Amino acid sequence: MESLSPFLELPAELRNLIYEFMALEDKPYRLKTRFKVKQARHIITTSSLILASHEIAEEYYSVLAKLSLTSHVKILARVTDFNFRHVIRFIKTEMSASQIADAASAKRLLVELVVSKIECVDPDTYSVWLKFCKCNGVRAGYTLDNAATDVSPYASGTTSYLWESLGREDHEARKLYLALGDLHDYRSNYRHHGHHCWHRVTSDVRFVPRF
Repeated sequence: MESLSPFLELPAELRNLIYEFMALEDKPYRLKTRFKVKQARHIITTSSLILASHEIAEEYYSVLAKLSLTSHVKILARVTDFNFRHVIRFIKTEMSASQIADAASAKRLLVELVVSKIECVDPDTYSVWLKFCKCNGVRAGYTLDNAATDVSPYASGTTSYLWESLGREDHEARKLYLALGDLHDYRSNYRHHGHHCWHRVTSDVRFVPRF
């Protein structure tokens, strides 16, 4: 039977080299908030290869998934209101203990936090992540999406609330606290300017990751 695509007639080794070259455009590798475990589609891709055919898309996703675990490219996960469920699922189903250790030493896992309201965050939500990290040796860096996060610097006791609720003795908790504190400090710098400068405060700012 004649192949539907001349590309698929190429040797698999050559196709994989092409996939790896195209995968450079997807760096850093960004996790989807939801993915099916039986399909290697947990990485977001902008490649047009996935539109070529179902078979080519599956092959490309497989190479992309492999590269995300073996290269030194950062894995970026967006986490809203401390819901780390998709990150935990990715690590548990896709990463071995040695890969987790390698990712930690290479500082590959980067979490972009989005927080809607600090005072309403359920401690059980982030304690699941903190316990998971402690039990599995997971280490991550944390930064915060300023434009998408609605945490007011005028909220009474915001920083002390974070410090007490996250747990000051936990390594990952301290990094979470510091990342959120960056936003608090950044926005507090505009307090003396008044609310007319609020549009400047909510600009799209990415803070230096806290590793």
